[in-house]
Amino acid sequence: MENYYNLRYTYEQVLSGTGYYMQDNLLRYSVGVKTTQEKLNATGYNCGTPNGKFDSGTNTAVRDFQSAKWLTIDGKVGNGMTSLYNSSGNVDIYASKISCLYYI
Repeated sequence: MENYYNLRYTYEQVLSGTGYYMQDNLLRYSVGVKTTQEKLNATGYNCGTPNGKFDSGTNTAVRDFQSAKWLTIDGKVGNGMTSLYNSSGNVDIYASKISCLYYI
């Protein structure tokens, strides 16, 4: 695990694809990571109590989400993950890139 500084990007930058969040060994607080944790929990990918620190529980939830949505499983939030609020105000996280499978 590397020394990654999640505060270098805002949540809006992550959503636009100009940055990403990932686990770091110093577990520094980030408002954007806390928002990500809340959204993961709301959609059934439990990462524990949102604390703004990209810990092992968050990493597992992100990887589970990536696996379920057929994204590259790299533990990074922002690479193909987008967040939307539906009309009822609930959070729906989905893959912004869709993989196509062809069966012969």
